[in-house]
Amino acid sequence: MTHSPGTTRAGGRLRTAALALLAPTAAAGAVYGGMKAAVALYADQIKATPEQQAMTLPGDDLVPEPGAARMTQVADLDAPVEEVWKHIYQLHPAKAGFYSFTFFEKLFGMSVDNMYNIQPEYQEPDAYAPGDLFAWSYAGWGCEVADMVPGKYLVWYGDSRDPTWTPGGSFILTPLMDFTKWNYTYALEPLDGGRRTRLYCRWNILVGPNTNPVVHALMGLVIDSGGQIMNRRLSKKIESSARHEEPKPPAMRLYARLMGRAYATDPRLQKKYPYPQTRYSRDFPRVATLRAPFTDDPAWPPRPGEDYRPDIAANNASKGWTPDTPKQNDRLARERQKDVLREYGLQ
Repeated sequence: MTHSPGTTRAGGRLRTAALALLAPTAAAGAVYGGMKAAVALYADQIKATPEQQAMTLPGDDLVPEPGAARMTQVADLDAPVEEVWKHIYQLHPAKAGFYSFTFFEKLFGMSVDNMYNIQPEYQEPDAYAPGDLFAWSYAGWGCEVADMVPGKYLVWYGDSRDPTWTPGGSFILTPLMDFTKWNYTYALEPLDGGRRTRLYCRWNILVGPNTNPVVHALMGLVIDSGGQIMNRRLSKKIESSARHEEPKPPAMRLYARLMGRAYATDPRLQKKYPYPQTRYSRDFPRVATLRAPFTDDPAWPPRPGEDYRPDIAANNASKGWTPDTPKQNDRLARERQKDVLREYGLQ
């Protein structure tokens, strides 16, 4: 049987077109598979056992549907429960960050700067409460705090079919997705009488049946694989942070040397503190070298046509400021620094 030249050329064009379609698909599949394998290798160190995968954790009741996907990771941390909890309690993009890869978090639009040490303003009893929006980005997409049991667990929850009332905020629902429903849990279990901590992390995610398959795959890569990477990094960073062993990142050390050299603190603490404890100097503010800080001022605003004249002497008297205050403050600061040096094992 013979083929005409026209038939041969048509078959060649079909094969070429088929290859042009299949090659990118195969390449994308290979990249996707490679990324999943790399994630599995990296996250394997906090892989949950089958028993831990099956056990009930706080928040599981929020997504009970049998079709929900589940990811569970478990890390045993060589750090006390009360210290680990402090870091879990301040997890938040607009607070202490996620204790993970800042570069990749920002790459995915997350408004995150990781601090790695305790910030007192984020430790207040009402720093977290059910209904608070946990927004990964200042664009407002995220979920709400569902449960907060001090020292034990935090649970976040979102259902795009029953969205948040928070103005400017939204639950996650990307284009071409039917709906999403999910919870995210961090739970702490004391080990060795509380001297060590078992940290459980679980996602339960239900995605609408009509979601575009490409979007479904991408969401799996970002949420499932990205979450595994984040939690692996988070577990190590929280452990070292709770032990006061997390140093300031090299890039931050370099930037600090370039932009800020004016400090009275022991240089070892400058290197040791990953991020400045912003409320540290409330008891001895530097303005007190000159005068008492103003926290109320009856002279402002001035009357029409008059200049503003702050009553510094009256303010000093009301705040108990005297010419000896600067020396007293410096003495207090040095005593506080000695305590911190001992806490960090530097004295």
